Amino acid sequence: MCNWICSIMYNLQNWWQNLSFYRDFLTPILLSFISAIIFWVCFNLFPEKYRRDNIRRILDKNIYDICMKIFFILEIPFRPNSYSVSNMQQKIYAGVITEEDYSIALQNKCLNDTYLIDEYANFYVCIGEKLEEQIKELDIKIEKLFSFSYYLSPREIELLENIRNQLLIYDYKGNSATIVGNQKLVPIVPNISYMAHNFFIVYTLFLSLLELIFNSSYVTKNLYSTRVYILYNKKQYKYVLSFMKKYKKYFDITFYRLYAMLCYYKLNRKDKFLKYAELLLQSKLDIVSYRHHIMDVYASEEFRKILIKYYTQKEISAFIEVCEHEDKLYNNIWQNNKSLREYYAQKLNR
Repeated sequence: MCNWICSIMYNLQNWWQNLSFYRDFLTPILLSFISAIIFWVCFNLFPEKYRRDNIRRILDKNIYDICMKIFFILEIPFRPNSYSVSNMQQKIYAGVITEEDYSIALQNKCLNDTYLIDEYANFYVCIGEKLEEQIKELDIKIEKLFSFSYYLSPREIELLENIRNQLLIYDYKGNSATIVGNQKLVPIVPNISYMAHNFFIVYTLFLSLLELIFNSSYVTKNLYSTRVYILYNKKQYKYVLSFMKKYKKYFDITFYRLYAMLCYYKLNRKDKFLKYAELLLQSKLDIVSYRHHIMDVYASEEFRKILIKYYTQKEISAFIEVCEHEDKLYNNIWQNNKSLREYYAQKLNR
């Protein structure tokens, strides 16, 4: 029994001596490690996070600006002439444009006046210079953004680089004539419909980039308005209403009432629809400027009664005249472009 107790005491003494050794040896190391962590958190992690957050806010804005530049490039093929915007803007945002749409739209588009060489030259719109200008500006913006690639995600870099590469494939300043010996050769098809697939690829990349922006921390009135355009054109009317209520402070009163009216009309909520129609029209909205929205509900007899209450017959007639003229213009262009495509297809097969 005595030997057993002595053995325990001896082991305890050894354990305490060993513990003392490890305590004396490990304590300074442990304290140094903790000090290093505190130093790193205070003088590296927090300042770097603060710097990164500030830079990311700037980069998110720049990415949004780049996205809008891409949008204008994608919209150019749908313009009826060189000085008007197209009526396809909301459809572009909504993600419903197809490669076929680009193919038809580009049938009457050429790079410059050297391509006005056949009997349909009067139908053509020269867009090469505008594309060159916009793409050059876009390239500069992306290059500047890549200076901060450390703060960009791999997906952002991939999308932006792919968009830039796709847009830089073509020469937008080319001349239609090619001299071979004593011969001057010109293309059978002088339009740029061959770019349709390329434009569509850029369009799909643009939609992916836009989705990244929506999921970022960047907040702006225009961004939320764009989100509403997309949701509305995707027929997610209930979501539009809940989204606008949640972020109401980012919408001006006219925009809020306009899309509330449109959504309640689509949802067949007549009471709410008429309430917002009344609020909107009594504010003397410029109905010509908002004609594309108002035409969505113009078929409603109740809406037309409210319209008559706040607008003169002259104002309503001007609104109808502009809408009819615009519809006729775009329908004619679309049909002419389809005819051009058939004509050039037959010409190539001869």
